[in-house]
Amino acid sequence: MRLQGFLRKASVSGKARAHYLQLDIKDFFASIDKNVLFDIIKKKISDKDVLWLTGKIIFHDPTESFILRDRENIVNKIPSNKSLFGKSNLKGLPIGNLTSQFFGNVYLNELDQFVKHTLKARFYIRYVDDLVFLSREREELIRWMKEIEDFLITRLDLRLHPRRRKLQPISNGIDFLGYIIRKDYILVRRRVINNLNSRLRHFERLRSPNSINVFRACLQSYLGHFKWANTYRLMKGLEKKKIISEYFQIGGYRVFLNNGID
Repeated sequence: MRLQGFLRKASVSGKARAHYLQLDIKDFFASIDKNVLFDIIKKKISDKDVLWLTGKIIFHDPTESFILRDRENIVNKIPSNKSLFGKSNLKGLPIGNLTSQFFGNVYLNELDQFVKHTLKARFYIRYVDDLVFLSREREELIRWMKEIEDFLITRLDLRLHPRRRKLQPISNGIDFLGYIIRKDYILVRRRVINNLNSRLRHFERLRSPNSINVFRACLQSYLGHFKWANTYRLMKGLEKKKIISEYFQIGGYRVFLNNGID
């Protein structure tokens, strides 16, 4: 993982003390300014047809002409700051659209360029709106946080989440994308393991032949996540669980049915 490589370089393989700064953008997708986004794109694209189509996608209002399938009335429980309703179609992209993921990266490329060329941060990584910076100087990270906050407000009309800011020694490990990352090894986050155990208990209560394929797909998705961490003991523990061994065999982070059918 790239972040693990940064940990080694920033600490000179553990010989130097280093810190990390982890930031999160508050309500990112719901806060994207559509006009700012389109202005960014217009600076890079001159083809009129492409701009026309891009504008149609960005400025489409998902709060109009839609079919609501919501038997539990969940839509009314969404906080206003996370909803696209009530924003006059000026802000926010629907997270479910594949184009929104792309446009989100286009939007935050402005931040990437600022970090690279103005702050000149050597060790910086971003996944959507989750940002991590490494430095041997704690004060440098504090200064960067203030400059990043100012940049986001003035250039992109975004805000850092006030409660999701971490400034700690890298020796504590970095909680990133479901893993705890250290320079020499990577662990699966405890919350992910607890979620899997909860799913296993759920399937154990069901024990329905109709749920086997769903169970297998769920388990396979977790193993795909575990594959990128140091999970030898975790995998051995899973293989011994009765609810798993009763139906499946695990080999090389893949799940096989006990009847031999892949």
